[in-house]
Amino acid sequence: MPGKRGALFTGFILLSVLALQGQNTLYQPPYYNLDSAIRAVERFPAPDSDRANALSGVYNHTLFYKNQKKVEPYALEALSISRQIGFTKGMADAYYFLGLLNKSGSRYDSAMIYFDSTILVSRNARGDYLQNKRALAERSLAQVYDTYGDYEPALQHYLQSLRYYENHFTAHTVFLYANIAAIYEATGVMEKALEYSKRCCTAAEQLGDTNVLAAYYLSHVENLIKVENTSEAIVYLDKTAPLMPLKTDPNTTSMFYVLKAAVFRMEKNYPEAVRNLDLALPIAEGSGHGFSLFRVLDAYSRVGLESGDLALTEEYAGRYLAEARKLDAKAGQRDALNFLAQLARSGQDYRNAYQYLAAAQALGDTLMREANLKQINLLESRYQSEKKQREILQLQKEKEFQALELRQKSRMNGILAGALALLCLAIFLGYRNLRNRQRIARQRAELQSRKIREMEKDRQFLASAALLEGQEEERKRLAKDLHDGLGGFLSGIKYSLGNMKENLIVTPDNMALFERSMKMLDDSIQELRRVAHNMMPQSLVQYGLDTALKDFCSDMNRSGAVRVVCQTFGLDERPLDTPVSIGVYRIVQELVNNILKHAGAANAVVQVSLQDNRMQITVEDDGSGFDPASLSATGRGMGWSNIRSRVNYLNGRTDIQSAPGQGTSVNIEFSL
Repeated sequence: MPGKRGALFTGFILLSVLALQGQNTLYQPPYYNLDSAIRAVERFPAPDSDRANALSGVYNHTLFYKNQKKVEPYALEALSISRQIGFTKGMADAYYFLGLLNKSGSRYDSAMIYFDSTILVSRNARGDYLQNKRALAERSLAQVYDTYGDYEPALQHYLQSLRYYENHFTAHTVFLYANIAAIYEATGVMEKALEYSKRCCTAAEQLGDTNVLAAYYLSHVENLIKVENTSEAIVYLDKTAPLMPLKTDPNTTSMFYVLKAAVFRMEKNYPEAVRNLDLALPIAEGSGHGFSLFRVLDAYSRVGLESGDLALTEEYAGRYLAEARKLDAKAGQRDALNFLAQLARSGQDYRNAYQYLAAAQALGDTLMREANLKQINLLESRYQSEKKQREILQLQKEKEFQALELRQKSRMNGILAGALALLCLAIFLGYRNLRNRQRIARQRAELQSRKIREMEKDRQFLASAALLEGQEEERKRLAKDLHDGLGGFLSGIKYSLGNMKENLIVTPDNMALFERSMKMLDDSIQELRRVAHNMMPQSLVQYGLDTALKDFCSDMNRSGAVRVVCQTFGLDERPLDTPVSIGVYRIVQELVNNILKHAGAANAVVQVSLQDNRMQITVEDDGSGFDPASLSATGRGMGWSNIRSRVNYLNGRTDIQSAPGQGTSVNIEFSL
């Protein structure tokens, strides 16, 4: 893809200046922290614009995702009130916040709907506040398309946002120039990419932030190198040099030396190129960012090939491949393999050259498939977004029309009552007819409201499903990282200590201390494996639900904390979908953990059966028991909340039989 590396580097620049984006600063409600803002809402009990503004003071200034999720109900209430009273500002505020919340949670289809709604309600607004809100929504919507790699609509929305911010200069203006330049660079339109990256540099100079200015200078330098304009690239490198090094941004500092090396390489001054890369390498290694290190290793390999220093290419291309494999960076692996293929071909080692090229081609095919899948997901999200938006707008229009119709009929009722005062029978018939029509209209309105509630329920269900799937994916990733990363590291330490034992002469006391340390290390490895296994049991992934449940119960029995009897029926008769298997396993796991934590039981029974597409889960214990009514009163913590979420996701039903001192029986049923 044209300009892909430049687009990636620009992404790092955008991350480094993310703090400049901030929140909307045109509206600052007089509340200085979340608690005082929540208390201020109580001063406005009536569902009017004052309460909507007070609610926006709660949710408009939460910077972090966990706080945004906490105040989501305030935004939904503000949206409901604003819709009822036709309060445009309140609707725009709530729509935009909910869009940011869903975007932060990677629920891009819902985010697109809310950003579109913000743009829709603010489109004809004349006030500066709503124009700014629309520009923010245009930029955020563009970022969603940019995330998917759908550059055409992303560019359109970035330009729409820029129309406002070019006349109202802020850090957003600089950020938009950088985004637009990155899109043109990614699509190979280098003339436009250079135009906007230069505008970005000029605008960034007005901000007075050294880190931001250096990053955008280097972004422009990279675009100049792509068009082989080394003379102007040197000018901007000279502008950047006094700003180096950046203590708080090692990535940009490393990139400065990489780009200087690129200019020297293009001028065939290979010793200077290598000298600058030698300065960049330790900085990139210390940054902790694999991408920075990849850029340095890539540059070394390229200099080696062009200068004929094949040993240099062999050293750094080999390391490039190893580092890319550590991070599972397919694009980096592909580039490193291409370097190694060129190296092998230069040494007339055609067999290895062919193998490297074949491996690089396979990785390229994988990257292409992933890109295609991403585009398919984008199209599906856009379709669902547009479909939901049309349905919501249609329902809103019908509701408004019905409300107008009711008002018109009420006025007609007054006119008829005055005109036909002497005709009692006609008044009675007209009144009865009007009441019937009003009843039908109310029924229609209730039907439409029910449809809206059902759609909202569907949206919440999809959000819950996405959250559960995301949790399981994160559990799987963390389990893999713990097992393969930290587990391998501890095993390596154990192996090294074992070798040291054979080669050292120590006193008996020190040997006893050494043996105790080795045992503590063994215990740490076993505990790490147990934690990784609980997060994502391999038996569930490899052998299915039946085996995973039995393994889990066996583990409980081996721990000695409680005796668990596991009985399964019919689970091996048909394959289960992965989400269902994970959901059932997590429910059983959570129920058994609750027994360990709260019941004080000596024995427990786990029964899971599948018959006629009906799944039944029963977990019983002989512990202390409790009052089931306390679950509704206290919530009983995150355990029961997680169980309820998974049961709701499976459209199941829960029955709890328990009393203090009489043990507990939990029965859960759902259809597949």
